[in-house]
Amino acid sequence: DAGELAASTARRYDTALRHYRRFCERPEILKSHPTAVSVNREFRFALATHLATNAPPSRRQGVAPNRNADRTVFDAVRTMFNWAADLNRGNLLPEGFRNPFHRSKQSQRQAARD
Repeated sequence: DAGELAASTARRYDTALRHYRRFCERPEILKSHPTAVSVNREFRFALATHLATNAPPSRRQGVAPNRNADRTVFDAVRTMFNWAADLNRGNLLPEGFRNPFHRSKQSQRQAARD
């Protein structure tokens, strides 16, 4: 709905979706989830595991995981599916498609401070 994206935002989305595409090209994923419509909760968990276990070497060598990078991938994928499911924008997915990357209101809440 923004109309235009900054070049840095487009690069960030491209990088995030590159991780997603690499995951989708794996033979076991092509077999279990051959289309966007077949993406489900199981797929989402598999992607999270893939991101956690296929980190760049600097993240595997005792460096804390970069949760922001993983969140960026999930945000880009969520946005992509939201656009594809929207009747007024992408309209590429069937009516009733449930985006497994959708954030529930509960997951958006901030932790209470003591």
